[in-house]
Amino acid sequence: MKLFFHIETDEGNSHTIELKERHRQSLLLARSLLQEELKKTVSPICVQVRIKEIGVSKINLIKAVRGLTNLGLKEAKDLVESAPNAVVFPTLRVGEVPAVKQALERAGATVAIDRVGA
Repeated sequence: MKLFFHIETDEGNSHTIELKERHRQSLLLARSLLQEELKKTVSPICVQVRIKEIGVSKINLIKAVRGLTNLGLKEAKDLVESAPNAVVFPTLRVGEVPAVKQALERAGATVAIDRVGA
């Protein structure tokens, strides 16, 4: 019987290790070693999410920003009104960007994504 251990990263990379039946006890060790190796080889790419244009409904955009962040009403309003320099997330992992971008665009905003990590 062949056993496989599979892991996927947030960036969409995947790695698989084949384990023999007799190595069942080593599964946890193999997992921790693989995770440590991935930390060394896969550096997360971070981006900055900015609001370029508010759009038609400032209120809907403020609600969207509050839903995505821990900002209060005044802070979210000030952030939205600072467009086109409104930085919603100064650093965000690439895998998290589509949901954030979609939520802001659904609220009517034009969004810019700028790479900030290597």
